[in-house]
Amino acid sequence: MPTFSTKRRVRHSATEMFDLVADVEQYPQFVPMCSALKVRQRTSGGEGIETIVADMTVSFKLVRETFRSRVTLERPKLQILV
Repeated sequence: MPTFSTKRRVRHSATEMFDLVADVEQYPQFVPMCSALKVRQRTSGGEGIETIVADMTVSFKLVRETFRSRVTLERPKLQILV
């Protein structure tokens, strides 16, 4: 399975960045080429762990593609797994 990892320094706390990335419903407002996002399922596993299954539509000119992702939010560790 392909993987991707990167590091960037930003002027925000880890908690602020976690909250920004975890707010998937707002992606169409600020993620380039994200034209729509629909949350299909949201479950809470307890202890600050939440799983979201969402469909994201990406558009560029005449190309439009929708894909489904499972996102696990682990607030205690400030970790997001996609």
